[in-house]
Amino acid sequence: MMLLCTPLMGQDKALVDEYRDNPRQALQDAKKSFSSGDYKKAKTLVGFYLSLTKDSDQTEGEDLKNRAKACQRSLDEALKHEADGKFSDAADCYERILEMNPNDSRAKKHHDEAIKKLSENNSKPKTPAGSKSSAKPKTEGTRSTANKEIAPAPTPVIASLEAGHEWVDLGVGTKWAVCNVGADYPTVSGTKYAWGETRPKASVTWDNYALRSSGQDINSVVFTKYNTKEHWGPVDNRVRLENADDAASRNWGGRWRTPTKEEWETLINKCTWTWTSVNGVSGYQVTGVNGNSIFLPAVGRNGYYWSASLKADQPPFAWSFVMLAGNCYMEDLNRTCQFMLRAVFD
Repeated sequence: MMLLCTPLMGQDKALVDEYRDNPRQALQDAKKSFSSGDYKKAKTLVGFYLSLTKDSDQTEGEDLKNRAKACQRSLDEALKHEADGKFSDAADCYERILEMNPNDSRAKKHHDEAIKKLSENNSKPKTPAGSKSSAKPKTEGTRSTANKEIAPAPTPVIASLEAGHEWVDLGVGTKWAVCNVGADYPTVSGTKYAWGETRPKASVTWDNYALRSSGQDINSVVFTKYNTKEHWGPVDNRVRLENADDAASRNWGGRWRTPTKEEWETLINKCTWTWTSVNGVSGYQVTGVNGNSIFLPAVGRNGYYWSASLKADQPPFAWSFVMLAGNCYMEDLNRTCQFMLRAVFD
């Protein structure tokens, strides 16, 4: 393995002494820390590993770093929810951790405790009508997110149809579909696809990923399209899905396509996001600058949607829109992940 010549400014001396001659061991120890639920240590070790290795050796480390960051973020949110007495939200955070790391016994224990406390709270007598309640009012979270439990079904203003599918003008430039690709109603999650694939599969791995010619893992895969680094095959420098590889374009036709990272970010920054429940389905009601709105369903208490944008410096990854109860953001994730699609057109 080739090492970088960059000086390790500020690195802990113990780490330097232990791993300088064997940086791969830092990655192995980071995996062990991740498996045990010590995400801060995992991030530290994998960061040290990445500082020592060249670009073509970093993909596995980047993947672990992203998962450790996501787990630590969920853990921090869970602890805050527990402190605020929001045990349902805390349980959801622990569920997200367990989805990424089933070996985290601490998360499993805290999840079960949160469920138990939630059950105990739900079994307490309700405050009689007309009496004052000591319960604190619920507050709004990130991106103007309200903790509503029940809300009327959104009634978006439908401008017209595009290739047989309804759309809404939110006043942000692009027109957004009312439903997910593969869904007939706004509350249905629809069909999930790997990034750059246009047909659904029971499961997707590097073995059966459509846009590769060989390779069985993230380090050995050779891409046939959308590649910016020679390590992963022929370089074409394509960083945005073309219509032929866009499930929204291929399945809906017309002008429909998958939104780019920048278009998702515009939606995040310019619209009002309210976490709510419609017909028993959790998700966000997204209200545009002109008052029109759409509903983005989650699966449980979180949801993942693909963008059309490749992560240019790490081609095994693409940008996805992640929404949680109280937060939403963009994150680079493995192209083989199967996520929902919400289509747009210009």
